[in-house]
Amino acid sequence: MRCSLKLLICAVSLLWFSFPLSLEEAIKEELRRRFGDRVVLKGYRVLSPLPESPSGFELLLKENSPRGLFLVRNHRVGRVAVSVLWRCPVFVALRDIRPSERLTPRNTKREFLLLERCPRELGDIRNFVAKREIRKGETIRRQDLRRAFAVRRGETVRAVYRKGGLEITFRAKALDSGFVGGRVRVLSPFGKVLRGEVSGEGEVKILD
Repeated sequence: MRCSLKLLICAVSLLWFSFPLSLEEAIKEELRRRFGDRVVLKGYRVLSPLPESPSGFELLLKENSPRGLFLVRNHRVGRVAVSVLWRCPVFVALRDIRPSERLTPRNTKREFLLLERCPRELGDIRNFVAKREIRKGETIRRQDLRRAFAVRRGETVRAVYRKGGLEITFRAKALDSGFVGGRVRVLSPFGKVLRGEVSGEGEVKILD
């Protein structure tokens, strides 16, 4: 029994040192090569015997998937199950947000969390209002939000025209509804129709 144990320890030692990298390092290196710093290794489990002198590695992992396979190749293929966490951009409430209150950079902040799957990105947070009360420090989920126009047709909006060092602000009537970043027409106090870009709730930046 003592002899068998020594042989087993010897065999394991030979297998370990025949790798140019440790198994964990090899998996992490392949993750970095494929996905950069967007993913971290959560854990792994050897599913089949690994070849003693690997000639190559292959990572089978889809974008935003929590699990995949790491293949160690030589005359045969060893299989390793891997689990990962993705570095996901999310928005967090800076204070309590009331139902129907619009989200802005003043009441939210963008952070990165390690998650098994990244939620769909929201885009410009200013195009959403809360469907329920969101507590301070809470991660904001898409199902907690309702997309809402930042400018509505028929409303009076604050229009701003900038050129060089010149800035002119005036009240105008919105002729279209639009989201932040979208184009709308407004009617100036002088009866002229102008084109603009929605820059915030009730705000339009006049375009040349």
